[in-house]
Amino acid sequence: MNGRSDKRDVAYAACGMLLGVMAPIGWIILRLILFWDDSQSLAGQVMQDIMGTEQSRYMYTYMCGGTMMVLGLFGFFIGRASQQIHDRALKLDILNREVAEQKASFEQRFTDLDRSIKNFHIINTDLQKSVDRQ
Repeated sequence: MNGRSDKRDVAYAACGMLLGVMAPIGWIILRLILFWDDSQSLAGQVMQDIMGTEQSRYMYTYMCGGTMMVLGLFGFFIGRASQQIHDRALKLDILNREVAEQKASFEQRFTDLDRSIKNFHIINTDLQKSVDRQ
């Protein structure tokens, strides 16, 4: 792998990890929308939900850490596949350019050869005209 593909792998993994960290934030927002408690402040509700019980702490740890690892791993593999596709496309562009150059070269050779053959026929015709049949 080249350095560029490593960066793409890491970038996609980092984006996946960021999405994993945002999963608990999404749950907190959803919980506040569905189960708002007027007797507590916003910060109090969030802290109570996260730190209220041991079960809540483990749930948020699992939700954040597990999701972050899974999405980071998926991001890494998606980044690697994306880079491979990009590298193949670059190689294909280079190959297409070389084929176009070879095509132009062969067309030039063909026109030169065609012109040479036509000149040969003209010279041959002139030689045949100048020869006395007797």
